[in-house]
Amino acid sequence: MDLALDLDEDVPFCIWSQVAEVRGRGNEVIPVANNLTFYVVVVKPDFPVSTRKLMRQVTLENLGPRPDHQLVINGLTQNNYDQVVAGMGNVLEAVTARQYPEILRLKQKLLQFGADGAAMSGSGPTVYGLCASESRAKHVLNSMRGFCQEVYLCQPYYLAE
Repeated sequence: MDLALDLDEDVPFCIWSQVAEVRGRGNEVIPVANNLTFYVVVVKPDFPVSTRKLMRQVTLENLGPRPDHQLVINGLTQNNYDQVVAGMGNVLEAVTARQYPEILRLKQKLLQFGADGAAMSGSGPTVYGLCASESRAKHVLNSMRGFCQEVYLCQPYYLAE
């Protein structure tokens, strides 16, 4: 875990291979029990976002609303998809979208085509939408292909403990 943290603050979570809550600088990884089934449509625009440059622009005043991560955790542990969707969000989305408004356009398209919730991932530019059913997710996927070249359909996979 220490070696992973030396590489980047996101790496400990990435090697954990389980749904987890991450605290601190990425060094506290707490497993979250989850068997909830849903689908994720991932949309990656063809422009890069420099996390380093973006973070230089971040102030408390320009961050977006704080998502309710406890609502997401409760939804996952209680198999309540609606809670997961209600709690999702990304505080960096407002900062990144000011410089790259295409992010908000893609997010809006995900919702328009049927995703139950949508948000930017990390510092961007990738956005994703959640769908409760595979058929809805496939519809969203096919609809988004007209707006972005890289569009993927994923389903979370949970390793047995």
